[in-house]
Amino acid sequence: MATEQTVLETLRGLKDPDSQKDIVTLGLVRDLTIRGGEVSLTLAFSGQPPATKVMLHSMASRLVGQLPGVAKVNVKMGESSFVRVLAEAGGRFYTASKEVKVTIGGCGG
Repeated sequence: MATEQTVLETLRGLKDPDSQKDIVTLGLVRDLTIRGGEVSLTLAFSGQPPATKVMLHSMASRLVGQLPGVAKVNVKMGESSFVRVLAEAGGRFYTASKEVKVTIGGCGG
């Protein structure tokens, strides 16, 4: 059966073509869950070109699906941005910031 460690070790072999760093080191792998033979994760992209996103999604699905004991893989694609807001109320200014994540459902493999 796959473990979080074996999945992450496998995904460390997948490199972003622009930075040449693996997707685990870049922090792209999020929300990793393993239930029996089903592995789910989100690739939280941060500005990669569309062709790179598609390639990394496809390769991650394929690599994880080849692990012993994995029957189904669900890789979602997401985008992560840091949003900062400045607002005025009652003559005073306030700031707030938040990381915003958009997740797009992926195909099971």
